Amino acid sequence: MRYHLDTIPVWDAYKEKAPCPLCRLMDRAEKSYVDNFLGGSVMEPDVRIEVNQKGFCRHHFGLLYAQRNRLGVALMAHTHLGETLKDLDKRLDGALGAVRRGVGLFDSGVLAKANKNGALPQALNRLKEATADPGKTCIICERLEETLGRYVYTLMCMYENESDFRKAFAESSGFCLPHFAIVLDRAPQHLHGRRLEDFLTTLITIEKAHLHRLSDELYGYTQQFDYVNAGKDFSASRDAVPRTLNALRGGVLGES
Repeated sequence: MRYHLDTIPVWDAYKEKAPCPLCRLMDRAEKSYVDNFLGGSVMEPDVRIEVNQKGFCRHHFGLLYAQRNRLGVALMAHTHLGETLKDLDKRLDGALGAVRRGVGLFDSGVLAKANKNGALPQALNRLKEATADPGKTCIICERLEETLGRYVYTLMCMYENESDFRKAFAESSGFCLPHFAIVLDRAPQHLHGRRLEDFLTTLITIEKAHLHRLSDELYGYTQQFDYVNAGKDFSASRDAVPRTLNALRGGVLGES
């Protein structure tokens, strides 16, 4: 997949000293997508078709509902439910017939072991598809995955071509662990030779330093509850818990 460069948001995230620049970028992208789906796009035919087919995951339905545009959410949920029922109704009718015929109702694990292609297992599989969570059938999750790929690609291009960005990157704290893994995995797709070696060396070095610093600060946070440390200054560890959770899992508690 080819991406276009989107350097301004990436630069902004680094200039703002974001704990994880990709978390900052993805948080903004997610808010933009939520607003967009509750705006004019909700009535665009191609968007409505996609919404009808895929809908949103639990997390993003929650974010959409929280925006208090209840009419927009109702319109999308109604047409998505209608599309879901077109297929599910037939499967559930078939499953109901199987139930009435007493197909293995009392056998443990019958859906997995017997009559695998029967009406009841098919209905169950369709339900699993329809309720896949998180993100397997979510438009916003799909958009965010593509956006993340674009930003990772842009970041690599900036590192390869802009000396100022290489400096800013080296002075950053790296990424949360989920985004660190993604960048580490995709770096060889976009960088090569000496530049790749330099990038990976810098990335791993700053990531390790950041994680060890968090570990020390988190330990300091726990020590302030010991009476023998009464009066000691633990101000550097004040917000160590949310920063550590965000680093471990990426934006768990919002940016801190």
